[in-house]
Amino acid sequence: MRTAQSAPQDTIPPVDDLLLIARRAVTEAGKATRQVVADAIRGQGLPLANDRLTGLMDQLRTEAVGLDTRPR
Repeated sequence: MRTAQSAPQDTIPPVDDLLLIARRAVTEAGKATRQVVADAIRGQGLPLANDRLTGLMDQLRTEAVGLDTRPR
């Protein structure tokens, strides 16, 4: 089995493309979990290494903090 790290560079999808898929999946599922994001990306036949998933989750969490409108 090939991983994103061993796949040729031209087959590794850009982060922006992965984030679009991840955002859509999180919105549809109503929760931002590694499982939701990984299933959505891998479900489209795209490679996704765990370290790349971690980076995507970090980005999604950063975006969520910026969108949080709850009073503090």
